[in-house]
Amino acid sequence: MLMPSNVARRITDIPKFFWRYPMSYISYIAWSIEGQYKNDFVGLEFEPLIPGDRKIKGEVILKEILGIQTDYSKWWDVGVLVLLLISYRVLFYLALKHRDRASSILRTTMSE
Repeated sequence: MLMPSNVARRITDIPKFFWRYPMSYISYIAWSIEGQYKNDFVGLEFEPLIPGDRKIKGEVILKEILGIQTDYSKWWDVGVLVLLLISYRVLFYLALKHRDRASSILRTTMSE
């Protein structure tokens, strides 16, 4: 879950087939880090590395250096986190609810 989370590598640098599309969208770490970066950088201006240059906006750092889209707000990231939390809870509840039935079916097919 850490690879598609924009911690180790940018989302645009990881392989497309498995890690970028399904894994980066279901990774709660990716959504939380993206929301945290937006919370920290949007609206700030930083001093340039070379004195006399223009100040660097936080949005530019998000887009160009970190590779994070600023098309939507940090609250979208929070909403996705809540949706992921609810869906994971429902998924694990259903898995625990049907565990006995699945194990009995597996035992009968393995014994035949």
